[in-house]
Amino acid sequence: MYKKGYHHTEEEKEKIRLSKLGERNPMYHKEFSIETRARMSESQKNREKNPQQWAKMREVRKGFKATNETRKKNSEASKGNHSHLGNHSKFNPEACERLKEVRKKQWQSEEFRNKTVRASRLGSMVRPTKPEQYLIDVLNEHYPNEWKYVGDGELIINGKNPDIMNINGRKSLILMHGIYWHLLSKQKDNPELTKGKVEEADMAFYKAYGYSILIIWDDELKHPAKVLDKIKQFCDAEVVHA
Repeated sequence: MYKKGYHHTEEEKEKIRLSKLGERNPMYHKEFSIETRARMSESQKNREKNPQQWAKMREVRKGFKATNETRKKNSEASKGNHSHLGNHSKFNPEACERLKEVRKKQWQSEEFRNKTVRASRLGSMVRPTKPEQYLIDVLNEHYPNEWKYVGDGELIINGKNPDIMNINGRKSLILMHGIYWHLLSKQKDNPELTKGKVEEADMAFYKAYGYSILIIWDDELKHPAKVLDKIKQFCDAEVVHA
């Protein structure tokens, strides 16, 4: 039992460190399942939202001040260990390559893609953008109780998160495409890319899962009447095919 306020000597710290190295570490080569990682993530989120937990953390940190020696050690330990440092990074190239291969293998799993995208969307507290909200308002006005916003991660289809879903018995989706993110930014690597090619790829993707889609580009919103006409044509065609 240690007394309150007790601090380990440097010799004791070194002994503890050595006792946990490599195979002696209880977490050595231990891998958690996707379900376990999800539970751990949820537990951490709930703890961070708990005001009492934050109060305890503040109480523990109250009056704490790192020594110059500690600051220096932290600085030295963090040098070169960040991927954003580019060529200055001291990450082991072989380890980085192994990590890439692991990620590629994981991403081949549809379940993994869906969980990753959903967690990302939920974690970033996504809300309808202004263009998306405009579409939602138009749909609620002209087609009440038929469409729902699901761009917050509620619906994931093989790693993709559509924006608006029909909730009236039809497998129909409406996607709001930002001209920059869905076209201009991609043209840097693929100058031949056009709106038409983007739409063809998206339509083929969702069609494979039985969905029909309508794509609205944010630069089209400058002409509300044309957008409304486009929506009506899509919805009316869906009713005919239903």
